[in-house]
Amino acid sequence: MFSLTRQEKLLLICLGVVIILGISINHVLKTRPGFTSFYNCSDIDLGKAKLSININKASQDELMRLPGIGPDLAARIIQYRNAQGSFKEKEELKNIKGIGEKKFEKIKEYIQLENKP
Repeated sequence: MFSLTRQEKLLLICLGVVIILGISINHVLKTRPGFTSFYNCSDIDLGKAKLSININKASQDELMRLPGIGPDLAARIIQYRNAQGSFKEKEELKNIKGIGEKKFEKIKEYIQLENKP
């Protein structure tokens, strides 16, 4: 019924190997949480101590460790802080252009207003 060339057969075999490899990696990552640190590009490791950034004192580099915060947005946070004074509530971040409800929900658990004792 199907007549495949040698190249088509090799392509199907390679595709099968890639699929099996992907399934295997997914299984290992789900069953052995320690391996996720090799594949996690974020500075936030939820299995260990949580990232906690004081938005009233953080530098631009520290703010960029928050999910979805790049150099421009970090600079805007610092500009807002310098112009308005220290943040009184976390929700004040929503006053900054580029931080809406969705982005705020992603970062709110990683920010604090003052140093913890």
